[in-house]
Amino acid sequence: MAMMKRLVVVVSAAAALSQDCRQEACPLEVEDASLMQDAPARSSAEEADRIDGPWRKQWQWKQGWWHGRRGYYSYHSGGSTTGTTTEPAPGPPPPPLFCEDAEPQSPRDLTPGFVGGLEPRVRPLDGDATPRFIQANLHFHLGAEHRSNITNGYFQSAEDVGLSTPLVRPQSSPDIREGYFCGLDDVSSDDRDYYPFTHCKGVSVNYTYEFHWVYSTGAPLIGLRDEGDEGQLGITDGLGGALARTNNPKIIVRGQVCRIIYNKSLGSLDSALVDADYDNFLQKWRQPPETRGVRYIGSTTGTSFNNSVCSPLEVNWHVDTECCTLSAQTFDRLCFEMKSQGLVKDVAPKPSRELVSRNLSAVVTYPLAVSPVPEILQ
Repeated sequence: MAMMKRLVVVVSAAAALSQDCRQEACPLEVEDASLMQDAPARSSAEEADRIDGPWRKQWQWKQGWWHGRRGYYSYHSGGSTTGTTTEPAPGPPPPPLFCEDAEPQSPRDLTPGFVGGLEPRVRPLDGDATPRFIQANLHFHLGAEHRSNITNGYFQSAEDVGLSTPLVRPQSSPDIREGYFCGLDDVSSDDRDYYPFTHCKGVSVNYTYEFHWVYSTGAPLIGLRDEGDEGQLGITDGLGGALARTNNPKIIVRGQVCRIIYNKSLGSLDSALVDADYDNFLQKWRQPPETRGVRYIGSTTGTSFNNSVCSPLEVNWHVDTECCTLSAQTFDRLCFEMKSQGLVKDVAPKPSRELVSRNLSAVVTYPLAVSPVPEILQ
């Protein structure tokens, strides 16, 4: 009987505590709620910022940046959705990361002698690091986002190279911002003829595009678990796949700027010459000499960011500083291969972010050449 009385007292006390917690926010509830997407209201905005403000801003920024892309990753719930899984409904817009608080940004001026004003906290990954990474995406931008004022570089406007305006753009986004263009003075009039693209959308001969191969340590392992060539690529539309398996992956983006010509000698889209010229451009760039490529620490790009609002995601950039030349047929073949891998939204050009200011640029770039092996590992 005494045992039953003590049990009743304990149960009553627990019920009273539970009732108090329903009426007032318990400390434990507040701490747990700081990890949830829909946290209960706190007593004051100052208290919320004191407890979880910095972390909440960081993860909400990433949620906002990746939201709406295939392979969206929910940082609040710790789960992921890829493929055809239904994506969660959009949350409130994330607070901006003002550039005064940002790390080095992209695109940077790659012209020799340019010195940025922001010292990165780490050195960029080596030029041979990608074999251990997984490709997450390939897309391209209208014009070059980076700038390289050298012989055979990309630093001119569309008007400077003789292109008429308005420029050819995708019908779905007719106002996207263009970047820099490669010169056309050495291209024959025959190679500048019109080409009827079948698979690429909103593109044109004589134009310049910057191609971005996105590699990540957190991309899907589809067909790559045994590091073989069998199976499908682990790439997805958009950039969400780069964070499919980890919250904080290492990301390398290889950038190559190409002008498009119509090389009629290659024949039709399915010819052996086009196949040889294509050379698996979906998965690999046209390797520049080590002395011509550079690497640096920067960020994601796109016109969501500028010199006032900055990207919160760090990227190791490997960039060819000279223009490459790509035939229209090879470009169209690339878009065909992209669509076959599900990159339907990426066969049209993306807008180009404005060149970031000196004070937001990494101080220096490094040669693409592989860094020496530390003595301890030799």
